Amino acid sequence: MKPAASLVLSLLLSACTCSGAGPTAGGATPYVRCAMREPAVIDTEVGPLRMRSEGRVLTIEGAPSPLRIAAFRGPALAEEPLEPALDAIEAGRPALQILIGSLGDDEAHVTALLRALASLATPTLVVMGGRDHPSDLRAALAALDDDARSKIVDASALRRIVVGGIELVPVAGAPDGRYARDDDACGLGEGDASAIASDVGENRGTLRFAISYAAPSPLLGLEGAEAGSSLVADVAHRTGARASLFAWPDAPSEGLVPPLAGPAALSSDGSRLGPGAILFDLGPEGMIRVH
Repeated sequence: MKPAASLVLSLLLSACTCSGAGPTAGGATPYVRCAMREPAVIDTEVGPLRMRSEGRVLTIEGAPSPLRIAAFRGPALAEEPLEPALDAIEAGRPALQILIGSLGDDEAHVTALLRALASLATPTLVVMGGRDHPSDLRAALAALDDDARSKIVDASALRRIVVGGIELVPVAGAPDGRYARDDDACGLGEGDASAIASDVGENRGTLRFAISYAAPSPLLGLEGAEAGSSLVADVAHRTGARASLFAWPDAPSEGLVPPLAGPAALSSDGSRLGPGAILFDLGPEGMIRVH
């Protein structure tokens, strides 16, 4: 199925107001403030879905209710084939995919992942994680053809994704850069979290869910190390998000999404999270896991 796409201002490329990958933050663990970049203008159709942005708000029209989504994080540097996971996603018949972090540590891996996801009939929203470089994602998007590029939305700098009566609130990046692999990776600071919450505004009865790299509360990761983020928890609280989907840490918790491919992830309690995707139905009753 070929989507009809209107590409505006280099559709879906991660535009920014500076010459580099985005505004940066210093400190003990410097990082790129990926949530504070200027988002690209989006105006495209993928199958029955029409996606249009205004500022930092993306509206998706034509989605069914309840909205079935497939959520997962990327395979990072794992070399296992993606086809089994992609086949399973298609069999679940989601209307939308959400990719949260672990895109790959170089442009080639990110490009291969996006090209594989673009083979699906439905679009994918991307929220960058703590190891991800905005510059790698921007270059990978530029390497795709128009049809593939129209199916991949960099949602990292958006504030609200409106689908029917549901809103998704992206919170990209590693808290204070502490999971970032280097100074050019995606991070989130207190000022960034406050800006996100302020831009989104208080919840006036809308069903909202946060989409974040880090868990929305401090959790214990491997070997008892503190993980998760009070910054994400603050955003979720201030915006009235009912629940969250997140990619880190690998601790037993509702809302944790698995890697798309690769070895099973070891949790802090010794349990393992197998690769693949989780299917959810989002509707008036909330977020219901179906697989």
